[in-house]
Amino acid sequence: MKLSDTEKSRLAGECRLQKSYPSYKKIMELHREAVKEEKSFYTDPQTGLTVFTAIYLYKKGACCGSGCRHCPF
Repeated sequence: MKLSDTEKSRLAGECRLQKSYPSYKKIMELHREAVKEEKSFYTDPQTGLTVFTAIYLYKKGACCGSGCRHCPF
């Protein structure tokens, strides 16, 4: 499923983190870039863990209730 630029723009801003969270700006930069390229994940710069993008979660079609960082639902 290809997404429109409007959908990508909306999804790029999805984040449950507080703006005071360490590395928030870098995380959002990595997320926006991954969404732009329609990637499913990026690596958290602070923890090294894999984080699903809003694109991946949106394409799943529903919230799983796990509290994902970039859940679009």
